[in-house]
Amino acid sequence: MSFQARPKVTIHEVAAAAGVSIKTVSRVIRDEPKASEATRQAVREAIRQLGYVPHASASALSSSVTPVVGLLSLSLTEPSMLRAGYEYRMSMQVGAFAACQAVGFGLSLVRLSEQDRSPHFTVLIDRVRRREIGGFLIPSPLCERKGLLPALRSAGAHFATISSPAGLHDGPSVVANDREAMRAMTQLVLQHGHRRIAFIRGNAGWRDAEQRYAGYVDALAAAGLTLDQTLVAQGAFAFDAGRQCGQHLLSLSRPPTAIIAASDDIAAGVMAVAHERGLNLPADLSVTGYDDTDMARKLWPALTTVHHPVEQMAEEATRRLVALMRPARHAEPSTPAQLELRGELVLRQSLAAPGRPAR
Repeated sequence: MSFQARPKVTIHEVAAAAGVSIKTVSRVIRDEPKASEATRQAVREAIRQLGYVPHASASALSSSVTPVVGLLSLSLTEPSMLRAGYEYRMSMQVGAFAACQAVGFGLSLVRLSEQDRSPHFTVLIDRVRRREIGGFLIPSPLCERKGLLPALRSAGAHFATISSPAGLHDGPSVVANDREAMRAMTQLVLQHGHRRIAFIRGNAGWRDAEQRYAGYVDALAAAGLTLDQTLVAQGAFAFDAGRQCGQHLLSLSRPPTAIIAASDDIAAGVMAVAHERGLNLPADLSVTGYDDTDMARKLWPALTTVHHPVEQMAEEATRRLVALMRPARHAEPSTPAQLELRGELVLRQSLAAPGRPAR
């Protein structure tokens, strides 16, 4: 069977879709001033819908800032973490790419190893000076790497963060309401009648992990319950960590009736252990997660979780970064530099009252 390559979208098609001339499309791509904001929006929307990829040199002519966003990614070396969070990272890439594509920018994935503790981060800064990258999109926990943001700031490099701790910097950042969302999840578990509720934490020190644990603690305190540290397990955002912590918690002389996991990967590990032990989920054990990955709906029973708007967070953070890189063309005065997006509860069959199957 033979396949024919999809024809490449041309600037002529973009012009026709936007109802403007080819010259106008070229001006918008190059960020030249001779086009109204309404025209720019029409051209950008046509570029996005058609999937048009401008020639890199065309959009680079108009500014000293290279039209390429570098998305920093943590290069994990721990074997149990190598395959963890793939869907999370892909969602982030999709969101960042959508924002870049809308304005004719490129997206480059930049790996930063766990061992890279350079106080000056010269490798990253050199990529800006060589005009390979115009600015960096930095998710947690990388944005908390000691010295990273000050080094970029001192070098005049643009950056925006995702899930950075409050007060880390006053530039563009997008976070989710992790603490509030996990508090709501814990309250939901309480409303189902559970009182012996365990919690498996994510990676120690990571902003998302700490905020989610804080939400669990908040909900217990609001319900007048004493925090039982024997029901709290330190894990990591990985399936294997969920298995290990699940084994420990389910081996307690008084095991929990519900386990709240700081991520869907962790929850999947817990559910695997529960099935191996012959437990009936959710009658014998309720399990909840966080992230709402595609895997969550494929587990059995399907996982009650929190929808984490990762793709939207990356898209919004990238838009703010682009506005910082080229304020004369892409800044939106009504758009705040810092934004919090809401996670929402997703109710599925893995949560029920103790001793009862899900409805």
